[in-house]
Amino acid sequence: MQAGSRRRDATGLFSNKLKQPVKLNAMIRYRSIPSEAVVAPFREGWAVVEFKQPQRAITPGQAVVFYKGDTVAGGAWIKG
Repeated sequence: MQAGSRRRDATGLFSNKLKQPVKLNAMIRYRSIPSEAVVAPFREGWAVVEFKQPQRAITPGQAVVFYKGDTVAGGAWIKG
């Protein structure tokens, strides 16, 4: 997938516990503004993250952190 696309595959601790799609805010970079996203289970240990708005310069190997309000809900590594 190209950088800036809306959908990303991710793997991490959060994706192992995910049973159904959930709306959360997601941050890819430390100084970025949290963006609305739907995180859905994909296969064992994987999730698909679909951002409401396209994101700039998403790169495999980066971390994505998910928030519910001000609370960290989980995180994952971007794979592709």
